[in-house]
This record gives sequence, structure tokens and C-alpha cells, in this order.
Amino acid sequence: MCLCAVPVLITELAHPRQRGTVGSLFGSFFFLGAIVSAWATFGTLHILSSWSWQIPTLMQILPAVIQASLIMVVPELPRWLVKMGRNAEAKNFFATYHANGIEDDELALLEYTELDYIRTGPNRKRLFITLMVALFAQWSGNGIVSYCFVPVLQSAGINGGLQIFNWLMVILASLFVDKVGRRKLFLGSSIGMLVTLIAVAICNERFLATGNKSAGYCMILFLFLFNGAYDFAYSPLPTLYTAEIHPFDLRAKEVSISFASAFGFGLFNQYVNPIALEAITWKYYVVFIAIVACQLPIIYFIFPETKGLTVKEVRYFF
Repeated sequence: MCLCAVPVLITELAHPRQRGTVGSLFGSFFFLGAIVSAWATFGTLHILSSWSWQIPTLMQILPAVIQASLIMVVPELPRWLVKMGRNAEAKNFFATYHANGIEDDELALLEYTELDYIRTGPNRKRLFITLMVALFAQWSGNGIVSYCFVPVLQSAGINGGLQIFNWLMVILASLFVDKVGRRKLFLGSSIGMLVTLIAVAICNERFLATGNKSAGYCMILFLFLFNGAYDFAYSPLPTLYTAEIHPFDLRAKEVSISFASAFGFGLFNQYVNPIALEAITWKYYVVFIAIVACQLPIIYFIFPETKGLTVKEVRYFF
């Protein structure tokens, strides 16, 4: 419920000039939680009592308490207010959060008129993009990379370092969302993943064929680079981009569809990848190399750029 509601709220609450950065940062906090979780469980690993698992479990209560205590000060969505006939409150929302309290501010008035938007035009394109973003986020090779890479790092004792690296990459990407644009981040991320996946496949094949340790070391390097390329778009952008391209009456539903689809595609990674890797080893990378290669024309020709646009202006792409 939280994962579906929060991206929609962030899209509405953030100022249009900050929406990309703020919306992208939402995804980065997954890694912050993973960092805290990794080091908390590591710190309690040697406690010889039930507190070894109780402490990390109890620590998860604190964020929930903070969230529950602040929920009463979170404003209601302006589009819902208009739908309920509370127009004055909706107008006050934009004045308060987007115009420093000035009700006749040009931006606030423009956004308020957006609330009269009625669903028109083809929404199948929106649904297609939503499903493609969810698919790309799960089937870009990240599943097999995690399956191969995490055990290696755990054996080396640097799993916590990987999460910190991922978090920093997402933070960095979030700062570029409104400067570079969504399309360029998607394209750059996919190109980076394509190049590094090809390199990983070659290194893996050489290592299995010759046992050359240098090939193994190069594989670890390119796996790190793959994570960095993935984090630059597919960690911060899916929830933000999905929320941006949909009008109010579809936004919550489509964000829910996005998460449901992502979890569904993730089941493939969970159950098929280990079997396929064991059966055909490095050749299985070719499947995801082909998928990532197909991403590029889909993103280039179909994904609209939403940088610098209000939610109302985005609708003209559809």
C-alpha cells in the first residue's frame, strides 16, 4: 500500500522544478534501508541469544513509528480534493506548496486549472510504457548479476560496501534527473548495461574455459560497473516516470500495476535464472544482452521526455 501511494503523493507534492529529483530520491532510500539492515545484522551476528535477531527486527519499528506520527501532517492530494468538491482546499494546496502562499501565483493557477483535465486519448500507450519500465527493471540482467555477484562479495566480506555503492549511485542519478532528462538516463543506463553484460559474458566464458584468475577479477569489475549503470536509471526512475505519465484518474492504478508487474517479472529471476545458469552457464547472459539491446529502440521511439513539464503538459505526448 505504501509503495503504491507514496510515489503518487510525491509527484503531486513536489514543486515542478524539483519533482524529478525528489521523486527519484524515493527509490534511493531502499538502499539506505539495505545498508542499515546489512550492518545491523552483521553487528548482532555474534550475539549468542535471541537478541541476535530481535534487535534487527525491533529496529524496523522506528521508521514505522516516525511515519505514523507524521501522517497527520501530510496534505491530501489536490485532485482528490477537487473530486470531493473541496476546490478551495485544492487551490490552497498549490499556493502553499508551490507558490509560497501566494494564491494568485501564475504557476499555482496553472496547476489548479489542470484539475479540470478529463481523461481522453489512448491510454494503451501509457500502459505499454508502464509494463516496459517494469520489465526492463527486472529483466536487464540484474537478476543473474545478483545471483552470481552477491555470494562472491559476501565471501569477500564486502556485501555492505555494494549496498553503499548502489545507494551513492542512485543519489548521484537523482541529482541529474532534472538536468539530463529521463530519456537520456534510461538510454545511458541501458547502453551501460549492454556493454558491461557483454564484458561479463566474455570474462565468464574465459574463466570457465581457462581458469584464468585475471578473467575472474575483470568479471567482478564489470559486475560492479553493471550495478552502477543499472542504478543510474532503473533504481530511481520507474516509480517517478510511471506516476508522471499518467493522469490523476489512472495514476494510482497504474503505479499499482507497475509494482505488481515488477514483482511478477521478478519471480522469473527467482526461479528460472538459477536453473538456466546451471544448465547453459555463460550463454544465458546472451538472453539478457538481447533484451537490453531491444530496450534501446523502445525507449528512443516510444518513451516521452517529461523533464521540465507539468503533469498536465505531459498528457500532450499521448
